[in-house]
Amino acid sequence: MAKMKKQILEIVTSPIADYKNYNLVKNEIKDFDELYESFCKPTAEAYKCILENRYRHEGFVNRLLFSYHDAFTAADIFLEKCLGIARGMYEKKKKNDLEEVLCRLHSRAVLRTNEILTLLKNGFPDGAFASWRSLFETTIVALIIIQEYEQDPKIAERYIKYIAVNQKKQAEVYNEHLDVWMYEKIDDDRISELKKEVEDLKNKYGKNFDKEYGWFRPAEQRTYKLDEISKLVRNECMKPYYKLSSSEIHPVPSSLYHKLGLLHGTYNENYLMNGSNIGFVDPAQLTILNLWQVTGILSSMLSSDHFIDIFFLREEVINIAKLFHEAEQKILKEDLKSNANKKRKK
Repeated sequence: MAKMKKQILEIVTSPIADYKNYNLVKNEIKDFDELYESFCKPTAEAYKCILENRYRHEGFVNRLLFSYHDAFTAADIFLEKCLGIARGMYEKKKKNDLEEVLCRLHSRAVLRTNEILTLLKNGFPDGAFASWRSLFETTIVALIIIQEYEQDPKIAERYIKYIAVNQKKQAEVYNEHLDVWMYEKIDDDRISELKKEVEDLKNKYGKNFDKEYGWFRPAEQRTYKLDEISKLVRNECMKPYYKLSSSEIHPVPSSLYHKLGLLHGTYNENYLMNGSNIGFVDPAQLTILNLWQVTGILSSMLSSDHFIDIFFLREEVINIAKLFHEAEQKILKEDLKSNANKKRKK
């Protein structure tokens, strides 16, 4: 048993595509193929559990959507209105660099919003909060590009050209791990082309162009981080939420003991592994706020007809946050009342 335990630990801690230790253990197990086939064969009990879980989740989602009906309806309508405003720019056949970048950033914001709302509608507020981090970063990029554009009209062009830096870094990392994954190597000539392209861009824009956020002020003698860019667009007030959402991405200890989807946010004796009907307020209101910001930025490229729509949508941001808060408070009150009744019965 001790030997097997050691071998298993060696397998799970070795590179994932390293079959040396795996094959050693496999050869020691008598009738391995037979046992494996038996292990993989679905049983009636397994099918029963799957169907029960699906049925349970479907019922949970139906109750959840009923409880948050007004909030989710308002959020879905808000999303459609944002798309309606953006559609004029999406459909424009010839776009300059700024319009192209803002359209693509907006479409990314819409995609993230759809993903976040889908997670919330299935009871996963912590996953939604983690996804919001990506939406927030997209918003910061859109804000800094539109803010800098008047004084620095090449910033949108640099942002597009920065694709070469991403491709070079990705290609180099890809080729570093060919032996483990048995990838087909990216041709050396292609790597050389990417390196030359990046060097040419550094010569054109500045020596820091290939650094993180190198498309932003690459000619300066320093580099910038997202935190600094957030301050430049006056969004540093979002830092507490950004840090909290980061704990859902990185396995920091606090993330194991604090969850939006648990009552009061902390664990007691329970482990949260399925959907929850609370914890929606922060990811929902932050998502709607950022989508509104990116839509407002894109609308500045359009006619003034949409300006009043953006103004009205700001009121909807507040209203949607209120609807999610009211729905959650009702659920919490009902839960407290139910727990109190259970204690009295005992």
